[in-house]
Amino acid sequence: MSSHQVIPLLIKIKYAAVTRIFQVNQPVPIWSNLSADIVERFGIPKEQPIGLQYLDPEGDTITISSQAECDTLWYQILPVAAIPSQTGGKTLRFELALIDRQSSQAQPPRTIKSNVNEHIERFWKDLPAAELVGEGEGQYLDLKKSYVLGDPKLGHRLLVRPVYKELGERFDRNSIISQRVVTGTPGVGKTFFSAYYLWVAACRKKTVVWEPFQKRQAAQSTYLMTSDGVERVAFGSPQLEEALQNSETVYIVDGQPPVLCPAWTLLVTSPHYENYKDLLKQPQSEILYMPPWSYQELQHCKAVLYADEENLPTTLMDELFDWFGGVPRYVLAFASTHFKSSGGDKHAVVKGLVDIVKEAIGKGSLTDIIKAHVARRREGEYSHRVLHLCRHPSGSLHQIHLAWASPLVEREVVERFSQEILNDMKHFLRYSDDDSQSNLRGLIFEFYAHIMLRDGGSFQARRLCEGDRTSGENDEVAFPPAKVQMFRTYEEVNLGNDVLWRSLSKNLPSIDSLRGPANFFQVTVSQTHPIKHQGLSKALEKVADKFKSPPRLYFVVPSDVYWTYKCQPYHTKDGKLFKGQLGDVVKVEQWALMIPTGAEKSAADKDAEHRAATKRKATEEVH
Repeated sequence: MSSHQVIPLLIKIKYAAVTRIFQVNQPVPIWSNLSADIVERFGIPKEQPIGLQYLDPEGDTITISSQAECDTLWYQILPVAAIPSQTGGKTLRFELALIDRQSSQAQPPRTIKSNVNEHIERFWKDLPAAELVGEGEGQYLDLKKSYVLGDPKLGHRLLVRPVYKELGERFDRNSIISQRVVTGTPGVGKTFFSAYYLWVAACRKKTVVWEPFQKRQAAQSTYLMTSDGVERVAFGSPQLEEALQNSETVYIVDGQPPVLCPAWTLLVTSPHYENYKDLLKQPQSEILYMPPWSYQELQHCKAVLYADEENLPTTLMDELFDWFGGVPRYVLAFASTHFKSSGGDKHAVVKGLVDIVKEAIGKGSLTDIIKAHVARRREGEYSHRVLHLCRHPSGSLHQIHLAWASPLVEREVVERFSQEILNDMKHFLRYSDDDSQSNLRGLIFEFYAHIMLRDGGSFQARRLCEGDRTSGENDEVAFPPAKVQMFRTYEEVNLGNDVLWRSLSKNLPSIDSLRGPANFFQVTVSQTHPIKHQGLSKALEKVADKFKSPPRLYFVVPSDVYWTYKCQPYHTKDGKLFKGQLGDVVKVEQWALMIPTGAEKSAADKDAEHRAATKRKATEEVH
């Protein structure tokens, strides 16, 4: 048989009590032709839009009402149908259901009435009266007698993170954008943000269409929420169509692709590209990123929702935070549930949950983890337990900053993949102008640099700060091998030992690590890395007046940054230039320390170039 021979595709279409079979001779049906044929054979008015629904093997319903959706079904859901030659010449068959896109006498009513869970009804009814209690990071909504999202397992209180208000204020400021995606690391509380915004909409007396998160096997539930109450509606119902066509309607969808419509749309979802790719093609759309929680936020949440130490000991929360970082799904919710189900066996809880992280790290090579994370597909979700989508250093919610889930995860990755990194160093550390690739480079370089600092040896170093006698001169510093030890507070640090101390907090200002006698390290691939004055002052309290030589702050950089790296300014904790008295910080010497990446010139050649350039500059200034 010729490879170009087209094999008939028979589509069985059901409508009400009638079933008809349509033959398609193209590999992919032409929607305009197929829909016209369907309208004619079922006797449907020509002006009435129609659609088809397909129930896939996993129980998901896929709707077709355009050529693009037709292509998606054939090429992604039914790959065999797209390539008939693979079937051995047999006629292909499958079934679709015909649906009206508008109401008609030929189709029964699509609205499902009186089928709303009473908890959901009460939740919506009580939302406008919910009381906002407390202030700052400890604020929460008290729903009193109703449950968050109508789910008894979620309790009566909803912690209101500052970023929830920040997102809401952004929505209000930029009213031109009418379709938004809020995503982030799985487990950081995007669903709870949807609950918060339901409260905002209820207080503003908005009509809301809400599609809560559904497990893939479950039937889809859509709720129409108005001042008259809650009604569960089905796709294609007149009430739903009317609401979604109104730009004043608030349409909130959790964890699935939304219907493209004029309604103001908010999609909250894990970073699965398939969920939001079509929405972001719309001209008035944007994607925003919700960062993981700070430790302080988790403390506030525990005080509000898990105050009883018998249900969740603070020590258990701390141990899991050290592994999972700011993901309350694991650090709070799973921790509490597993602690109670294990009869209070904290060790068993920690081991069971940490095994989840270690399993994710062991899925494949480091390259595999990075590729899975970048692809943002459901099958690669495990990678988000290793890499987190954090707030961008600029503070923007439009951009992300990739970071290891925690220092312990980073250490586990180093132990497992250090040889892979050393072997493929040039690949991992290659320079790129692309922001996301530069971020990834910085991520890999940070733990590569700490491998080198741990193993010890001689390193090239340059004194920074213009005006210093030795400024710009290339020198050599040596460190003996050291073991790595983690710390939570500076009180735990003993700089008298050959230990490379690393903080368990990803947010420790100004330094990444330290070792004796008085050496601080800040790893960066950027030419600009201002120092938080307050953070460095706090670190200096550990070493001040204990050693004769002045403390050094080493900016640990790759070879392409080393020779042009300059003295860095001091900033306040909110990122502004520090203009006060430096205090003990004035004693700190700034140095650049080079970590070889295999692409640099020899030290002698580069040092000679640098000295020559410095001499030329001095001569020019004299003349």
